[in-house]
Formats: sequence, structure tokens, C-alpha cells
Amino acid sequence: MNKKVHCIINPQAGGGSVGRIWSELKNIIQRKWGDITWDFTDKRGAAIDLTAKAITQNPELILVVGGDGTISEVVNGCFKNQSIKIPPIGIFNHGSGGDFCRCIGIPKDFNLAADRIKNGHKISVDVGHVKCLSLESKNIERYFINILSFGLSGEVVHSISQNNKTTKTHSAVNYFMQSVQSTIRYKKPKVFISLDSANETAHQLVTQAICNGSYFGGGMNIAKNAVLDDGLFHTVLIEDWNILQSFWHAPKLYKGSLHACKGVTVKLAKTIHARPEKSSPPVRVDCDGESIGHLPLTAKNIPKAIQFII
Repeated sequence: MNKKVHCIINPQAGGGSVGRIWSELKNIIQRKWGDITWDFTDKRGAAIDLTAKAITQNPELILVVGGDGTISEVVNGCFKNQSIKIPPIGIFNHGSGGDFCRCIGIPKDFNLAADRIKNGHKISVDVGHVKCLSLESKNIERYFINILSFGLSGEVVHSISQNNKTTKTHSAVNYFMQSVQSTIRYKKPKVFISLDSANETAHQLVTQAICNGSYFGGGMNIAKNAVLDDGLFHTVLIEDWNILQSFWHAPKLYKGSLHACKGVTVKLAKTIHARPEKSSPPVRVDCDGESIGHLPLTAKNIPKAIQFII
């Protein structure tokens, strides 16, 4: 008997190419699972509500067609009503960055991805939960599947969100270009951070990354030893770098060797709290590649909270 399958499709993913190839992909999916149902997203954040509604119909499998942003929204939708059982998720990777898909080994080829989902195995993955202030300084809560960060990385993502209104530049290239510009104008704020039950410590912050997965920014391997199902964040703190050091060490982000650099501290934690100095300008927060707000924040790890089929 075929499974009850529902698809969440972002037609704008991959520079709008998903919308153009959906008919082809639908045929591939239907050959594997028979009749399916689906929803198209029509704006940023739409996949959250579409997923929350879809799982009330008790599908046995959710298929996501899109990139990292769509995957993150689907995860948030799964937790919107916590009394409903969350079905496993399969991914057809067609975004620009592909960082979470890189972490779990999702292929780009649709036929291969369909075979993997149909015949693959389930993995239980940790999910992060964050409370912070929104861009409008209101209290918000979000879930993240890959990486939450703040500081310079938050500034970069915020700049990209503004830049994307006028350009279609590939995300990895865009991230690099915006990183250069943001690094030049970035002023290191004083931020107080505490992990688990430890006392808070003060830092002249470059970036703090709270990592469930390893990659962000379109291929930057910031936490090469991060494990998706260990119940712990790999927290990567970068502090006290000047502009020259930021540019000098940038290649190590892609090579996965950043942890050996001066000014970089890697620690494991289940929870993290961060607050800015009172006189500090907003310290922006990036959640799975989306600019969601600013400090203060509290993030916690929810162990093995959701399943993917790979």
C-alpha cells in the first residue's frame, strides 16, 4: 500500500527553477508513491503554516522541495502544534546554499533522491529552539535544524535579505560578497554569554555560532565535528579579530580548520544565553540563514526531535 504523502514546494527556490521543473519532479514522485497532495509556498514563512495544516491530516511522509530556508520553515511548522505526531521528512534539494543537505548527504539528482527516500533509513535529528527579540523588538520563538548565529554573521544575513530584494546572485557568492562588505563596517559589540549553568563571560564579539550541523553560508564548514543527534550544540565563538585577521582566516572557514585559529573557542553545550551590553546597537541573529531579530537570546537543544529519511 502506498504511503500518504504530502509535498511542500517552494517554487522560488533555486532562483525560481523549482516552479519550472515541478511537473517533471511530480512525475518522479508519483512513480514512487502514487497519488500525492501538495502545497506551493507563496511568500517567506508560508511553509510554516502549510506544514502545520498538512500534518493535521496525518500524512505518513512530508516531502520538501526547496532549499535550506524551506526545510527550516517545514521544521517550524512541525512544532507549531506539539500535540500532533510529526511524520518523517524527505528532501528534494533544490536550493542555492544546500548547507543542511550537505550535512546529511542529500543528493542533488531528483531520481537518486527519490530512490534514497523510498529505500533509505530514518535518522532522528536534534532540533534547536531559540527565544529572542524580533526585528521589531518583540519576543519571538523559532526552531532551527542547522545553525543559529549572531554578531557579524547576523549582519551578513541581514544584508543579504535586503540585497535579495534587488538581485538574484547565487547565495554562496552573495554570502561571500556581503561578508566582505559587512566585515569592513562591523563594530565588535560587547556581549555576555553563558553556556548551560556556567557563569556568563564578556566578549568582544565577532561571531557566535550555535551549531547543530556543520555548514552555513553556502559551504562554510564552521563546526566540522558537529553531530546532529548527540543532544549537544557545538558552540563556535570568534572574538577579538581585527579586519585583517577576519580576511586572513576566512579560507579556514571553508576548509574546516577554523577551530585552530587564535580567538576561536569551541565548546559543547545544551543551552546558551547571550545578552548585549546595554549601550550596544542591535546584535543581529541569523536562524538557518534567515535574519530573525537580535539579542538577547536563549537557545536550547531538543534531542532527536524530528526524523529525516536519507
